[in-house]
Amino acid sequence: MTMHDPVDEISLDQSIAEHLFDGTFVTWLPQGVARLSHDIQQHLPQASETQARLFAQQVIRLRGLEHFFEKHGEDSDESYDIRLKKAHKDLDYQRHYRIALFGDGGSGKSLLINALLGRNLLPSGEGFAVTGAIVEISFDAGEGEEEEVAQVIPRDQEDIRRLLEEFVRSYQLRTRKVPEQLSEMFSREMMNWELSPELAKVEGVKEDFVQVRLTLSNMVRQFASGRGYTLKTTFSLDDEEDIRQLRDLIDDKSALNRNRTIDFIHRIEYHIKPASAATDGTQKRPLELPDNVCLVDLPGVGGPRMHDLLIRRSIEEADVLVFIVAWPRVLFSNRANLIRCVQDYFGRDGGTDIAERNFFVLNRWDAVKDPEQWDDIMYELMRMAAPDYATRPGLARRGGDQPYFKVSALMSYLAQRALLTGKLERWEEKDYQAEYQAFATRIGLDVENHAAILRASNVPLLAEQLMKFVSERRISRQIDDGRSQVDAIIQNVINAYIAKLRTELKSRGIDYAWYHGVPDIEELLKFLKEQDLSRASSLLDEYEQRLMDIVSRQLRGKHFQNLDALLEQLRGEVERINAHLTTTLMAKMREFWEKASVSGYDRSDASVVSHRLDQVLMGNVEVFLWDELTSHLRTLVNPLIQAYEAALKANDVRNQVLQLGLSQSHAAGVLQAIDNLVLTMRQRLVQFSERIALVYLLDSSGRITSKTLLSQPGTELSKRAIEEQRLIALLPQSPYRMEDFQPFVSAVLKRYEALLNQQCVHAMLHVFYYELIGIEDGLMTALNSFFTRVRSMVVTDASFCKQVLAADAGWDRVHALIEVLRYLSQLHNSGTVEAMLYEAAAAG
Repeated sequence: MTMHDPVDEISLDQSIAEHLFDGTFVTWLPQGVARLSHDIQQHLPQASETQARLFAQQVIRLRGLEHFFEKHGEDSDESYDIRLKKAHKDLDYQRHYRIALFGDGGSGKSLLINALLGRNLLPSGEGFAVTGAIVEISFDAGEGEEEEVAQVIPRDQEDIRRLLEEFVRSYQLRTRKVPEQLSEMFSREMMNWELSPELAKVEGVKEDFVQVRLTLSNMVRQFASGRGYTLKTTFSLDDEEDIRQLRDLIDDKSALNRNRTIDFIHRIEYHIKPASAATDGTQKRPLELPDNVCLVDLPGVGGPRMHDLLIRRSIEEADVLVFIVAWPRVLFSNRANLIRCVQDYFGRDGGTDIAERNFFVLNRWDAVKDPEQWDDIMYELMRMAAPDYATRPGLARRGGDQPYFKVSALMSYLAQRALLTGKLERWEEKDYQAEYQAFATRIGLDVENHAAILRASNVPLLAEQLMKFVSERRISRQIDDGRSQVDAIIQNVINAYIAKLRTELKSRGIDYAWYHGVPDIEELLKFLKEQDLSRASSLLDEYEQRLMDIVSRQLRGKHFQNLDALLEQLRGEVERINAHLTTTLMAKMREFWEKASVSGYDRSDASVVSHRLDQVLMGNVEVFLWDELTSHLRTLVNPLIQAYEAALKANDVRNQVLQLGLSQSHAAGVLQAIDNLVLTMRQRLVQFSERIALVYLLDSSGRITSKTLLSQPGTELSKRAIEEQRLIALLPQSPYRMEDFQPFVSAVLKRYEALLNQQCVHAMLHVFYYELIGIEDGLMTALNSFFTRVRSMVVTDASFCKQVLAADAGWDRVHALIEVLRYLSQLHNSGTVEAMLYEAAAAG
C-alpha cells in the first residue's frame, strides 16, 4: 500500500476547534476526513477506504465534542466522562485491538491461549490458577531473524493511583480522595479506612476489603519509599533461562511471588511471531491475527482480591471478551464476581449490538459428566450477560450447534504438538497418553489421527470465529460503537440545553413549539429574532420609564425632601462669607476714616455732605459691602450645584443610559445634555447670586445710613449709642487703634447676617427649584429624542439590537444557549453527512 506522512494531530485539532466554533464544521468535515483517513489506513490496513473515512469522521466528531467540553466544561458530568472514555477506546485506531480471556481461576485461560497459539508460551496448570498478572500477546515481532521478547511494564504512580481510585469506587469510599503524590503517610492513612456499616454487614465483603486495603497500602508504601522491587524488564523468548524467570514472575504461586513481586507489575507484553505450520504442511496455525490485535490473559477470578480490581479495569479496556468456564471448578466456585463483571461490561458500555463481541467457552467439555446440566449453566450465564444472546441469528450457532464453544484446550495443544513433532510428547512433566487415548475413543477417532483430534477439540473453530470477527466485524464495530457513544453524548447534551432554553424562555412568558430530537436551529433563530425585537422594545420602555422616573422623582423630588440639609449648607456658606467680610472690612476702616472729610460726599446716594464726617464714612462702608457681597454671594451656588451633581452620581444617570449596551457615541446626546443643562443652571444661579443682595440692600429699610436704627438688643454700646440707637453712634470720636472700630463692624455685619440668612438664602433656594424644573424639562426632551432614535436603530441594525439586549443578562443567556445548540447541532448533523456522501457515491 502507499504510505503517507502521518497527519499533524495539533494542526488537525486546531482546525476542528476553529471550524466548530465559527459555524463551518459540517462543510469542512470532508476535508478533515480526507486528511485523517490516510493515517487510519496505515494503522488499520484491513480497513477499506470507505471504512477509513467513516472511522475518521467519528474521530473528528469525538475531538470536536472534547473541544466543546473544554469551552463549556461546567456542562460535563460523570455519565459524559464514562461515555467519552468508551468512545476513546472504540475510536483509538492506533492501539491494539484487545481480545481478553476472562474466567474463574483454573478455568484454563492460559492453556487455551497456548492451544490457540500452538506453542507452550504461558505457564498453565490443569485445574488450578497460575497467571497472577495481566499478560498481553501481540503478533508484532516482525519477520526473519528478529528476536521474540517479553517486556515487563512496572507500575508507575499513575497506575497505582488508578488502582486506588477503582478500590475507592468498588467499596463506595465516597469521602476518600487519592492524592496526586503518593506518600508513606498516605499508606498509613489508608489503614484507617473503614467500610460503611451497610457494606460491612454483607458476607465476605469486609474480609475482601481488608485484604485489598493491606495490599494497596504496602504497594503505596514501597513505591513512596523507593524500596520497591527492581524488576528485570526485558526477557528473550529464545533464552531458556529468561523463559524460566518469566514463568516464575507470571506464576502467582511461584516462590518468587511469596513476597508479592507480581503486585508491582502493571502488565507483561509478549511480542511474538505466529506459530509455525506443521512440517508436512497439512496443519495451518490455529490463530492468525493481524499485528495490531493482541490476546490478553487476565488473572482468574476467585484468587487474591487484588485480581478483582485488575479484572474490572481490563474488562473495560477489552474489545472482545472470551468468557471461559471449566468443568468441574464452576460447580464449586462463587460465580457472583464473574457474573457481576460481565453484567457491568454489558450494561455500562452501551455500544451497538455489543453482545456479539462476547464469546462463551466451556473448557474440558470432554470431562463433563452431565451435559444437560452444563447446557443449563452456560445458557444461564449467557442470559445474565445478554438476555437474547442464544437466540440472535448471528450468535445462535456461533459455537457449532450451539451459541457457546465446547473446547478441550489440553487436547488441542497435545494434538498440535503431535502434528509438529510426529509423536505425543510429555507436557509440563506429565504424561497425558491415557487422557489423549480416552478423548480419541470417546469421539470415535484413531489416537494417531492428530489432525482430526485437533478439529474435535473445537479450538480451531473458536480461532476461526475470532479471526472472522476481527477481519469482518472489528472495524465496523469500532465505528458503530464509537458513533453510538458520540451520538448518545451529543443527544444528551442537546436535551440538557433545550431544557435550559425552555426554562429561560418560559420564565419570560415565551412559548415555542418544541420537538423531540435536535431542534431546527435556523427556525429557532428566526423565532428568536422576533423575540429579540420584542424584548429590545420592552427593555427600551423599561429604561425610558426608569430614567424619566429618576429625572422627575429622584433628582428634583429628593431635593425637596432634603430642604433642611440644603439650608444648613447655605447657612454654613453665609458664615464663611461673614468671616471674610469681618476681616476685609476691619482692614479697610482706617482708610475709610482718613479719607472722609467735611467736603466729602456720600457715595451711597451721591449727596454732598458738608457737616458730618461720619455719614461719608457710613456711605463708603455700605458701597464696599455691596461690592464684596456681589462678588462672594456666588459661592452660595456651590452647595446647590454639588447637591445636584451628587444626586446625578447617586442615581448613576450616565451609567443608567450606558446600561442599554450602548457605546459612548450612541449615548453622547443624552450625556452631553446632562452636562450642558447642569452648566447652564450653574451660570444662571451665579448671575442671580451676584444681584440677589442688592434686591434687599438697596431698599431703604436695609441700608446702614445714619438713619438706620441699631435694633440690636444685648449689644455692648456706648452711652451715646444707647441714647441715639443708631449704627453711626458706634463710630469712635477719635480712633487711634484698629479695635476701636470693632463694635461698629460687628453691628454692621450682624445686620447683614440676618439679611443673608433669611432673604438671600431662601431666594437662592427658590430660584434653584425653578432651575430644577428647567433641567427636568430639558432632560425629558433629550431622553425622548434619544429613545426615538434608539428604537429606530434597533429595528434596522441587528448588531445594535444585540447591544441593547446585552443589558439583559437573562436574555443574553438565551442567546448563549442558542449558540451552544448551534455547535452541538453541527456535531449532530456531521454524524450523517459523510455516510450520506459515501452512500450516494456507492449508489452512483
